[in-house]
This record gives sequence, C-alpha cells and structure tokens, in this order.
Amino acid sequence: MHAMVLVWLLFTLMLFVFEPLWLHRWFEASARREPERTFALIQRLHWGLLAASLVAVAGAVAGSHGGGFL
Repeated sequence: MHAMVLVWLLFTLMLFVFEPLWLHRWFEASARREPERTFALIQRLHWGLLAASLVAVAGAVAGSHGGGFL
C-alpha cells in the first residue's frame, strides 16, 4: 500500500504542482533546443513511473495472497 501511495503522490505532484509551476516552460524550451533529447527524457520518466507502478501492483498482489519479503 505504501508503494502505491508513493506512486500516486509522485504522479499527483508532477501533474498538479511541478508541471504548472515550471516543468511546462522547461520542457517547451528544452524541446525547442533539443527535441530528440527532450522526448527521450520524457519517455524515460514515463517508463520509470510505469515500472514503479507495476512493482507496486505486483507487491500488492503478492501481499494479498500471503506473500512477504522473506
């Protein structure tokens, strides 16, 4: 559950706090200078968030079926 809350918190902060305050301007300026590099960065960040989400889901499924760390 903690991993899911952490992923949700990260997503919420990125979407509703960081993006409106400064990320939008930074990504736009960066995309004008180096579009391929900016797209690659955004893609890596999305893959990282997806991986963290899948780990959280796998941990929740394992925990609900009696799995543990050891």
